[in-house]
Amino acid sequence: WQEAEKDKTLCIWKKSVIQHRYRIRLQNSTTSASILSILATLPFVDTNESSFLSLHLLPLSSHPSKQVSIYDSQESLCLVQSYVDQNEDEFYACAWAYDEGSKTTWLVVGGKDGIIKVLNPRSTLLEKELFSHGRDIYALRLHPVRFTLLFSASVDTTIRLWNLRSSVCIAIFGGHLGHEQSVVDIDVHISGSHLVSASSDFTVKIWGLSEVEVAIQNSEKEPTTNIQKTTRFQPKSITSPYFTGKMHTNGVDSVRWYGDLIISKSSEDLLLWAPTRFIDPSHRARDSFILVVKFLCETKNWFLRFSLDYEQKWLAVGTNNGEVRLWNLDDISLNVPEQLRPVEPTEIVTHSHCRAFIRKTAFGADGSLFFVSDESYVWRYKRQP
Repeated sequence: WQEAEKDKTLCIWKKSVIQHRYRIRLQNSTTSASILSILATLPFVDTNESSFLSLHLLPLSSHPSKQVSIYDSQESLCLVQSYVDQNEDEFYACAWAYDEGSKTTWLVVGGKDGIIKVLNPRSTLLEKELFSHGRDIYALRLHPVRFTLLFSASVDTTIRLWNLRSSVCIAIFGGHLGHEQSVVDIDVHISGSHLVSASSDFTVKIWGLSEVEVAIQNSEKEPTTNIQKTTRFQPKSITSPYFTGKMHTNGVDSVRWYGDLIISKSSEDLLLWAPTRFIDPSHRARDSFILVVKFLCETKNWFLRFSLDYEQKWLAVGTNNGEVRLWNLDDISLNVPEQLRPVEPTEIVTHSHCRAFIRKTAFGADGSLFFVSDESYVWRYKRQP
């Protein structure tokens, strides 16, 4: 691994200034980093761990990647740990989790083999493996209130809820009314009341989590173990979603809650919309929605995921030509216009050395913008005060 020289180039667009701090290049140039998970965005971390950032490596077709890396991103992007799996199958997703009882921080990863692997960076051990999905895992998402609960989304068309402390699968979301193709991304409402999922079947679904509350409480009664229980605890099956919407005309690769609204992206468009039942619970149309904002996102490629900052003020998404487009959501009117027009980005971050696909962006707690490119670079920008 090597760190590039600090670059003082200023990228100016409209009134704001973003300073390019530094970039690093992955030693294996045949592999491109694609997913970022920043520990600083979680509310429970202490000051000694608040700067850690993890990423997994998405491989090119001829070079499978089975590596997960952790960086200290406080001052510069310095490699802290690297985990190489004995399995030849690659990783597609990673997330941070935390057990408040034991004060343990976990890095959770999943990928092509359908197995969730729970790593302990402090002890440098693989603590447990969770088996349930039949195919590739595309997304992992931590519960925003209970930090030992983890959701996983898979090519097998289901979402599963896990208790990482007791190593049990609590619930399975899917079935005859669920997604018909791969579940690509998921997110949990900040209150923990609802789960939203996006799929390559062109749909976005919302699932109520009140139905699994009893199962969650029962899973908490199970003893703490690193061995997955397959017989004693039976997961609850949730087959009927609260809402199903088809607002995109192509597969949906990214979705996030924005308050009670939802932002979702396909390979053709990036939309902010509202499920009508969230605005008016008495509304008779179960699956109706209101389109609020259409963002001018000039991308025609699959698996370019957007991100929101910690305060949900900034929206960032990469493009296929090395640009990162940012929107200040505070400046966007949420009053539904008579004729919806695409909203242009507030800022565009570019650099002469970055011309490849930007697959994933992420924000640190200090507002720093991270993104990764298919050229095997990890970039960090910091907003000027």
